[in-house]
Amino acid sequence: MTRYTKTKFTGVFCQQSATRRHQGRPDLAWYIVYPLGGKRKWEKIGWASEGYTAALANQVRAERIRGERGHSEIFSSRDLTLDDAWAIVEDRHLRHLGMWKDDKARYNKHLGPTLGSYSLSAITAQDVEKIKAELLDKGMAPATIRHVIGQLRRIYNFMVKWELYQGADPTTHVALPRADNRRTRFLTREEAEALLACLKTRSKYVYHMAMFSLYTGMRAAEIMNLRGEHVDLPGGRVRVVDTKTRKDRTVYLSGPLRTMLADLDIKPGELVLRRPHGGTYNRVSRVFERVVKELGFNEGITDRRNLVVFHSLRHTFASWLVSQGQPLYTVGQLLGHSTPEMTQRYAHLIPEIQRAAVETIENYFNAQ
Repeated sequence: MTRYTKTKFTGVFCQQSATRRHQGRPDLAWYIVYPLGGKRKWEKIGWASEGYTAALANQVRAERIRGERGHSEIFSSRDLTLDDAWAIVEDRHLRHLGMWKDDKARYNKHLGPTLGSYSLSAITAQDVEKIKAELLDKGMAPATIRHVIGQLRRIYNFMVKWELYQGADPTTHVALPRADNRRTRFLTREEAEALLACLKTRSKYVYHMAMFSLYTGMRAAEIMNLRGEHVDLPGGRVRVVDTKTRKDRTVYLSGPLRTMLADLDIKPGELVLRRPHGGTYNRVSRVFERVVKELGFNEGITDRRNLVVFHSLRHTFASWLVSQGQPLYTVGQLLGHSTPEMTQRYAHLIPEIQRAAVETIENYFNAQ
C-alpha cells in the first residue's frame, strides 16, 4: 500500500523511496493534490535528488489552482472537500494577508484532521457540534472555539461568494460559546520601566518589540510585519498595514521610539525588526515570558485575564491614554479597533478623571 506523509504545506505530500538514495538517505518523492474539474487530482512533482522540495511543490500546486480558476468549469459541491475548499481560500485570499499563518495552523490542528476529507455538502451541524464539544472537553478557551468555528464559516462563505458551492452552511445554527477575554491588567510606569530595562539586557529584538507596543499600541504581528517603507521617521509616523481588521492606520512616534528607530538600519523593502543573520520572526520570543516571570508580575495570579503577556503592552498603551483624559474615540482609532464597543473596556478608567475634574472646581471655590 502506497504511504504518503503530510508536509507543513496544505495538499503537499512526500513518499520515501525504498530503493533510491540521496545524500546518504532514502530519496523523497513530492506529490501534490488539488481540485480539478470537481475532482481531486494527484500529481507527482519530482524527487529531492532532482532538486525538488516541499516548498517548490507547494508553488507548483498554487499555479495549478490558479490555472483551474481560469476555467469556466464550476466545482461540484458533491466532490469539493473541505481540504479542497481550504486550499482555494488559502491561495486566493489568505496568502495576500500578513497574518495568514495563524489561520493555517488553526485549520491544520482543528479542522483538517477531522473534516478535511469530507465533501462540503456532507458536513453537518452535528459534525460542527462534535468539534465544539471536543474542544470544550480539552479545556479550550471559548474565544479559541469561536475562532475555529468562525474559520469554518468563512470557508463556506468564500465558496458561496466565488460560486463554487451552493449548499447549506453547517455552522449557521451552531451556538458559539460566549467569550470574555478582556484583560483588565495594565502595567504601572514603574513596572514598564523595569520590564524595558530587563529586556534591553536580554534581547535587543524583544526590547524593540516591547518599545513599539508600549508606545504605539501595535499588535505583535503588526510589529513583526513592519517594513522600512512604512516608517516616516522625519514625519514621526508609521503606516500599519495588513492589520487584523484589514484596515490600514497611522500611528505616531513619541520621542523614545524615534530615538530607537534612528539607531536601526531601516531600508525600504526590508523588515524593520529582523533576525541578525537574516530571516523573519513569526512569534514573540520566550525571552519576554521569562523576564515577566523573573520580575514576578504574574506571581499568585490565576485568572488568565490578569496575566501580563505581550498583548498587555498594547493594553497598557490604551489605559495610559484614557487615564490622561484622551477620548475613547481617539484611543480606538490609534488601536485600530473595528467597533467602538471594543474600546469600551477602558471606560472604567474614566470615572477617576471625571472625579478629578470635579475636584478642580471644588478647589477653585475653596480658593475664593
